[in-house]
Amino acid sequence: MIIREGAAAMALLEVRSRTVGVPGGPAVPAVWLEVAAAETGAGGGGGDGDALTLREIVRRAVRAQFTAAGSAGGVQAESEARRSVGAQFRADRERAEPVGDAAAEEERALAAVGGGLVAVFMGGRRLECLDEQVPVREGDRITFLRLTALAGG
Repeated sequence: MIIREGAAAMALLEVRSRTVGVPGGPAVPAVWLEVAAAETGAGGGGGDGDALTLREIVRRAVRAQFTAAGSAGGVQAESEARRSVGAQFRADRERAEPVGDAAAEEERALAAVGGGLVAVFMGGRRLECLDEQVPVREGDRITFLRLTALAGG
């Protein structure tokens, strides 16, 4: 699903989520974010525009995932899809808590990324600092990887 961020959108950023070590982990749909040229540094002003921060990418990705989940057919399917989106950023002790709205889940996602529960990769490199400037180019892929502890270790 493509989520339009504005009329001047230029670059598409693919967002995928994976959960490692949890059989049947949350099935979160891949989404595409359109990012305006001014945000990528690709348009106007000599190409030195601001890149997005990891914080903004996380916020937009969660919002897009919630929008995609809201497109699921029927109330039960939508509820399950939103639960999957929320589950990717929850610590095990938080699993029983109800899924909040998109804004609440954005904050939970930021805490999960900042706290190391979820690793973020883009272009073969791990992004770790939420305030890091991330240049976005057409066709880039970002992956949220939910980390889980190994039993017995």
